[in-house]
Amino acid sequence: PWTDTRVSFADWGAMKPTTKWGQLPFMKLQDGTEMTQTLPIVHFLASKIAVGGGSKMYPGDDAMAAYKIDEMIAAFEDLRPKV
Repeated sequence: PWTDTRVSFADWGAMKPTTKWGQLPFMKLQDGTEMTQTLPIVHFLASKIAVGGGSKMYPGDDAMAAYKIDEMIAAFEDLRPKV
């Protein structure tokens, strides 16, 4: 089960010191593990999800394929502030 919890600006001040890096977003797993940083969270979720019963969205078992995906994401991130 997944719950989307929104944090209001008024509540953030009290919550901020309780988070791993003092940042949002974070995702808490059922075992209590707190995951932070958007890209690692996206990679984790994508490595768990298969599209249409096919292959996973992120190749956790293929280091070179994962590198190529990460390389493209990083290149787009480099370009984003310039656009």
